[in-house]
Amino acid sequence: MTTKTVFRIVPTGTTDTYAAGRDGNNFDSREEAKAAIPSLRQCGPDMDIDWDVIEEQEEITVIVCGRRVLLSATVELMDDDIRESLHGQEWNSAQAFVDAYCDAHRARYGQDLRVN
Repeated sequence: MTTKTVFRIVPTGTTDTYAAGRDGNNFDSREEAKAAIPSLRQCGPDMDIDWDVIEEQEEITVIVCGRRVLLSATVELMDDDIRESLHGQEWNSAQAFVDAYCDAHRARYGQDLRVN
């Protein structure tokens, strides 16, 4: 499983996520999540409570042929030779790697990678 660390704001003593960060309910850092708490408290009287920031692991998703899919499922379907030829290069994101793989797959097989 391919995961990333995310931070979420939850009411103290629960794991229910309430605040929206840059990526849905996820924040990239503990500091970014903490910075959102004051504005969350201003959303109404029932939001003026104690909040905690929790750290969780979340599976990484990518876009393949216009569909959001799990990176781990996508890697399982990749041609080993193409994947390994791209593996040694540095990528700034999982999406950039998958995009390069899809281009190479299309060039070799004449069709898009199919991920259900």
